[in-house]
Amino acid sequence: KEWSFGQCKRGGGIFSCAPTCCELHSYREAIHMGHTDLTESEVESVIMEMQKRWRGKDYDVLRKNCCHFSDELCQLLGVGTLPSWVTSMAGTFSLVEPSLRDLRARLMNPFCLGGREKEKE
Repeated sequence: KEWSFGQCKRGGGIFSCAPTCCELHSYREAIHMGHTDLTESEVESVIMEMQKRWRGKDYDVLRKNCCHFSDELCQLLGVGTLPSWVTSMAGTFSLVEPSLRDLRARLMNPFCLGGREKEKE
């Protein structure tokens, strides 16, 4: 089984499918993370507990995506963290996102500077 996380309007965002068969993802490569010492039943319990925190409506491409889910799952399974390059793009973009949001607001309202309307001259 391969576990993943995705956006949905209601219900759980965690789902499973056969490895590399999820049509919602583009696969770059498989990363061998080792083997867990947990039993299948214990893994199911981990997933059930994660479902409380990983709801589909909370999906965020920068802060709470399938890579973040996979990293937490690997840690809970006791196989370590994902390589940093897996989540680095989302992490980097999340640092510049507030500036991009501000830029968008300024472009949409060019007469607004710093949250105040530009004084008429």
